[in-house]
Amino acid sequence: MASETTTVAKKRLFLLDYAKSGNVWQAAKHAGISRAIHYVWLEADAEYKRKVEDAKQDACDVIDAEIRKRATRKKAPSDTLLIFHAKKLMPEYRDNYRVDLAGAGGGPLEIQVRFVNPPEPDTTT
Repeated sequence: MASETTTVAKKRLFLLDYAKSGNVWQAAKHAGISRAIHYVWLEADAEYKRKVEDAKQDACDVIDAEIRKRATRKKAPSDTLLIFHAKKLMPEYRDNYRVDLAGAGGGPLEIQVRFVNPPEPDTTT
């Protein structure tokens, strides 16, 4: 029972730090566990995995707020951070685009490959 209580406490410590830092190594160190233990817990405990995803979103929100603050501050605003924030929120500012390919009627895409100089077959086997 004491071991189970310790595990629950360590998971809680990990989640609290991870929600602030977004850094697995730092959160594991704060909780007194190895990174490997965290990954074992992720595989074995669905509730813990869900809480880690929530904590990750919290960390993303913290980073997002800091980016906005630095990008729009009155003294020495950061154009670079503002650009990255725009890319996150507005697809038209992104450097890459997603292209979905589909065949006729939205079905599978048929691809034919033609080798110009096909390799000689290996006859030694």
